Amino acid sequence: EIVLRIFHFNDMHHELRSVHSTRGDTHRFSQMVKIVNEARKNAKENEIVLFLSAGDDHIGNPFDELLGFEADSFETSAAYTAYSAAGVDATAIGNHELDKGTALLAKAITQDAQFPVLSANLFGSKNLSEEHYHPALIGVAKNGLRVGIIGLTTKEETLLRQKDDPGLDAGDLLKTLENTLSYVDEVADVIILLNHLGYNGEAYTQARHELEVGDVQIAEAAAKMTAKPIVVIGGHLHLPINTEGLNVVEKSVPILEAGAKGSHLGEAIYSLLPTVEGLRYHLTARLIPLKARDDRVKPDDPTYSNYEHDDDLDMDFEKKVMAPLYAKLDGKLKEVIGTT
Repeated sequence: EIVLRIFHFNDMHHELRSVHSTRGDTHRFSQMVKIVNEARKNAKENEIVLFLSAGDDHIGNPFDELLGFEADSFETSAAYTAYSAAGVDATAIGNHELDKGTALLAKAITQDAQFPVLSANLFGSKNLSEEHYHPALIGVAKNGLRVGIIGLTTKEETLLRQKDDPGLDAGDLLKTLENTLSYVDEVADVIILLNHLGYNGEAYTQARHELEVGDVQIAEAAAKMTAKPIVVIGGHLHLPINTEGLNVVEKSVPILEAGAKGSHLGEAIYSLLPTVEGLRYHLTARLIPLKARDDRVKPDDPTYSNYEHDDDLDMDFEKKVMAPLYAKLDGKLKEVIGTT
């Protein structure tokens, strides 16, 4: 038996840390890192641990100030820097990755992303090339298991064909999936569709967008194209899916999404058994709620363990990786931008 454990998050929107003047700061990403690192440390010989982001890693937090407003004013992508240090295996390009232009995204990837960035349907950019992002990847584990990961980016609220990059466009999602999956299926044992499209099924009614093509259509199409284990890990609509265990499945394809802004860390576990006929598989999934900080709560309070404390964090990561990013941001926020 082979165990494939996949940790996933989406729509972080740079919310690596949530600042609060009275409750104290919530260190969302360092909580995730502790969980993932403990799983890696305790992984058995037959176990593979992946750490994935389904996009919208930027835009929505003061850390955006370190991105600047064009390539010349760019300092760093705090998200990609932290992900690289944490050993994130891959990310998808979300619509908000393009908010500040493709030249700035290209610089962020080149300087800070020590992992593959994926999107199979974006094309035509004068600034983003095959040096920056890829349609798919094949990861080969130490035990020979081949994991194919395909990235897809929504057209909804995505800045395409802008003045600074008029050639950037997004291809038809279902045709892109068919073309890309036909190649990946030949060389992968397990397939992950890392979608920044949004879940648009009936299980959740709080959808934030009307979607022509979402996770449901992608799952239905993929189910017809391959008999191999395949899972959709999505984002875009900020939905915490599978809070009570795996309950969203379309045409035998599970669909996972982990809320937004570090509210949850998703965990999916494949049990894979090689047989003469191919891989027999079983998938379980859950969402791990991350804790919010409130330093006003005393240790004798019965709810004390519900809140974030230092032992919930990877403190080594917090000091070596996050603290320098906080210092950079503090310096940026001291710049005078105007007077009245």
